[in-house]
Amino acid sequence: MITIKNIFRPLALMCALVLFGAPTPAATLSDAELDRIERYLNSLQTLQSKFVQNNPDGSHALGTLYLQRPGRMRFEYDPPTPIRLYANGNFFIHVDMELEQASHYPLNETPAHFILRENISLREGLKVKSFERADRVLRIELADAENPDIGSVTLTLADNPLELRAWTITDAQGLRTELAFVNARFGGRIDQTLFEYVDNFSNQGN
Repeated sequence: MITIKNIFRPLALMCALVLFGAPTPAATLSDAELDRIERYLNSLQTLQSKFVQNNPDGSHALGTLYLQRPGRMRFEYDPPTPIRLYANGNFFIHVDMELEQASHYPLNETPAHFILRENISLREGLKVKSFERADRVLRIELADAENPDIGSVTLTLADNPLELRAWTITDAQGLRTELAFVNARFGGRIDQTLFEYVDNFSNQGN
């Protein structure tokens, strides 16, 4: 089941292991490497990608992600998943087309804010919970220093050169949603209307 609490946890663990190999035990993250990862994340302006999402209940979903920093994102799920997700700079909007219902949440209180914030600092605002290095792969788990209850985000990056390949959202209950990108395109132009949400439902949750 896809809900606001688990919607962002994505990666497909089996996919990640096939693509990247098994992780090594926690590694030491040097200041230079921390700076390199931080610079890369802040350099990300746009991302458009197909994705495979693995949910905590064992179900899977496919779709397309559109992301533009700061603040904007859209998840377009393939049928039969009747969900769309929007981030418009201020709110994260969960749309259930089957129930004809939309719910709005402050963006900075959701896991989407980890990657969509204007300035990604791995020393201020965000804190590194764990770091792993595998064969040409880095995994870094981040938590929000001010909102620890929203869980954590683990980013999986190919190394040399750095490239975001997947992320995993872990909520306060320890449930994980994993998402892996397929044929990701970084830095291209995205139609801004994709991030606009027009509420056509009279029954709107808050």
